[in-house]
Amino acid sequence: MSEQAAFEGFYREHVGRVVRACTLVLLDLSEAGDVAAEAFARLWSRWNVIEDDDHAGGYVRPSRSPGISSSRRPGSAGDLMSPTSGSS
Repeated sequence: MSEQAAFEGFYREHVGRVVRACTLVLLDLSEAGDVAAEAFARLWSRWNVIEDDDHAGGYVRPSRSPGISSSRRPGSAGDLMSPTSGSS
């Protein structure tokens, strides 16, 4: 099986779970989709060094994703400083 075919199979198998996990953290489906896409893009860039699919899951865990920084999470300091927070 080619690397691309293996990656595509891994993506199809895991993308739903990754997006759901990101949505639970971010409470925003659009943002979760972006974070998941970033995680899978990062994984693809490392795919050639991954020994097998069993180890690939660690690369797309939401807790390890730079896309889920504290400033993206609801209730974070970034939300408190936004112009729509109601402060005068």
